Amino acid sequence: MRRSNKEKRSHINYIIILLSLLFSCSQQGDNNNNPDKDLLPEAAGEIVEVLVVIDSTKWAGPVGDFFRESLGAAIPGLPQDEPYFTLRRIDPFKMNSILKAAKNIIYVTILDDNSRAGVFMRNNITPESIERIKNEPDLFMYTKQDQYARGQEITHLFGTDDASLLNNLNKNKDRLMNYFQQTANTRTSAELYSKGEKKNITKKIADKYKFSIRVPNGYHIADEKENFLWLRFLDKEVDKSIIVYFKDYTSQEVFKEENLLALREEITSTYLRDVEKPELYITYQDMLPMKANATTFHNEFAMEAYGLWRVNDNSLGGSYKSLAFVDQELNRLYYVEGFVSAPGKNKREALRELEVIMSTFKNQSQLVNQINS
Repeated sequence: MRRSNKEKRSHINYIIILLSLLFSCSQQGDNNNNPDKDLLPEAAGEIVEVLVVIDSTKWAGPVGDFFRESLGAAIPGLPQDEPYFTLRRIDPFKMNSILKAAKNIIYVTILDDNSRAGVFMRNNITPESIERIKNEPDLFMYTKQDQYARGQEITHLFGTDDASLLNNLNKNKDRLMNYFQQTANTRTSAELYSKGEKKNITKKIADKYKFSIRVPNGYHIADEKENFLWLRFLDKEVDKSIIVYFKDYTSQEVFKEENLLALREEITSTYLRDVEKPELYITYQDMLPMKANATTFHNEFAMEAYGLWRVNDNSLGGSYKSLAFVDQELNRLYYVEGFVSAPGKNKREALRELEVIMSTFKNQSQLVNQINS
């Protein structure tokens, strides 16, 4: 049976917490949170930039390949290659005070590495922790927040040798990706909603449709119908949209990939037409095939999909991510999509922002629980 995201997080958190009780770097002490963090500078760098502190030889080999093929892999559904995270390899001896203030840092330590850099990294681990790592091969990760800067996430990855580290990394690839993705999403959410929120629009949506979604400043209602909502942010650089469509749920067949695509075509050809030229509408771009997979959304089954969209005259296009799921109480099938147009620009951050907004969606029962809690 497929384990829920909650169970997966619990498992990896168990490993992290257990090791945090036993592992301490000589530079950082035993506490996972710095009690003096208010005196520290703000962490610097982009939300998705990750410094990987590792010897150049290890970076050029299978361990480095793991990072390039996971955190550094291309995001599906984008017209040009953009990685999930921008990776920067840092020589251990060049970690100065400026680099130590980065938002995301990964230290990679391999105990049997007797190179100058390997010995340097190993000397940052207490002898007790080294023995624990040797005796418990499942322990490979330790995290610390706010060590050198506020809002910082430091991750230590380690193994007795390359093979043991790679074994743990490959076994936990999805969990590690989720861990870093969630960190990035949390930061994106904090930054986005710190600029303000249109709570009056959120309330209007809840009253009218029996679901809610948090609307950040800059977004407005572009269109609303009986069972359709379009939120939009438009400026000269980027056009970001979220649509929500719902109808009666009749069969699980709707979650088949071809049926999801047909549903999307029905929605966009009906509701996303040019006002001045109604013969123009948004459709699917098959330059890259849609990528769909089962997931969970608020602990319920959902199908997510990534793909490319275009106007049917090919005058404009971009990327989208969608979620389809059921509200059991109202027997509604929801289709929620975020799509972006930014000609000549990277779309990674815009798409992440839309994903964060989509994650705030709450159905009727969740709304009721929120009010009563």
